[in-house]
Amino acid sequence: MSRTDWKLGPKGAFIKRILLVSGIYPPDVGGPATYVPKLARHLVDNGHQVSVLTLTDDKKSNPNAGEWHLSLVSRNIPLPIRILWVAVRIAWLARSVDLIFANGLHQEVAISRYLVKRPAVAKVVGDPVWERFRNKKKSSISIEEFSRINQNFGAKMQRGFLSWSLNKFAVVTAPSQALIDLLKLWRISSPKLLIQNGTLCSVSAQSAEVYEAITVSRLVPWKNLDLLVDAAAEGNFRIAICGDGPEMNRLKELARAKGADVSFLGELSAAQVQDELGKAKCFVNISSYEGLSFSLIEAMMRRKACIVSNIEGNTAVITDNLNGLVIPLGSKSALVESIKFCISNPEKRKAFGENARITAETNYCEKKQLDKMMKAILEAYENK
Repeated sequence: MSRTDWKLGPKGAFIKRILLVSGIYPPDVGGPATYVPKLARHLVDNGHQVSVLTLTDDKKSNPNAGEWHLSLVSRNIPLPIRILWVAVRIAWLARSVDLIFANGLHQEVAISRYLVKRPAVAKVVGDPVWERFRNKKKSSISIEEFSRINQNFGAKMQRGFLSWSLNKFAVVTAPSQALIDLLKLWRISSPKLLIQNGTLCSVSAQSAEVYEAITVSRLVPWKNLDLLVDAAAEGNFRIAICGDGPEMNRLKELARAKGADVSFLGELSAAQVQDELGKAKCFVNISSYEGLSFSLIEAMMRRKACIVSNIEGNTAVITDNLNGLVIPLGSKSALVESIKFCISNPEKRKAFGENARITAETNYCEKKQLDKMMKAILEAYENK
């Protein structure tokens, strides 16, 4: 279809037909999983036509399905078959679109371009090769160390496949400078663009504080949640952990063994996460790796004093003793003392929270960040 055949959107811009591809797409869960539906809604609101292809664990109806065409592929298909099948499905859908945005499934999009050539933009939020290595080997190696070492044959093959795929994209975006730097180590030659995550700049009503601290996270080893459980026991704190993952049973057993007052809230909807954040005196993120934490930004929007580990993804957002507290990675004593400080200094805690809100409003409002991604997607078409 030629440019002259396109319809004009509400702002006078030519409508593009965009295929969004995602590895995760639950209907109403907070965090990275909601990014594609949020971007889809933003594109639709700006006059563009959108369709979405995503992996799913089931084929239940999705509340967003009426706003755009939604194609579901079962995650239970054996991986080699699934990669090829998804690539074919993407190519089939790409016949009737102008460009592709991939939040995951980068290999499948790269393969699909051999069948139907369309300009494509990728968003990278982490290193799946590192995650698989850590989970399989029970290793504690950091994401930076893993990117620099001479990896084993299996990891080299996976890294090569991922790097080859990302080099097929017109532009590769990432939510943090630390992740942009990792992409360079992976020998990604495609243009790289920093587009940070964002969250709604709404004002929520204050809630009665029930927990001393809360975290919102996938329950995986590099989130260091066992340290938070230990701190709950040592400091006699009431802690809430929102999220699910492979560490759930181990963490529950640890809390029982330590006699720690930890509420495991499981996977919550976005609205429920906001409610639980409002019940905590402070927010904790002591991960060994973060691109840019959605939950951290959400907590900052809720005016929560934030306690974070001194990794680059956190210190790019939190300045020690200004809008939160930065502690050494892996230090239980520093975590205990920081939570105690926030509890016993309500005025300081309030000041941290107010400054956190200012930081979040200034840099991480959702609409501004979605506008940046929409611009990157549309420019990829114009520059094809």
